[in-house]
Amino acid sequence: MRTSLLIVVAILPSWGGGIEVEMANQSGVPALLICKRKKLEARKISRLLRGNPAFRNREIITFDDYDEALRKLRMYLLRVAKTEGSFV
Repeated sequence: MRTSLLIVVAILPSWGGGIEVEMANQSGVPALLICKRKKLEARKISRLLRGNPAFRNREIITFDDYDEALRKLRMYLLRVAKTEGSFV
């Protein structure tokens, strides 16, 4: 089985999140970054994450509250499912 999408939720500092994104990139797996808007604007999200080519077309969801994050994630997944058929 192959992973169709890597979803990275950058809420707290991590040990190894950037490496997992790079592994996805090397395997041709697209990634989606979800993070708080203020953290992204303040450059609190590492360059290893922000600049990785796995985030094709700058696939970044920013949010101010968790309800907004969930709403945007649902819309993203529906859009991708329509254009690419499925995540299987």
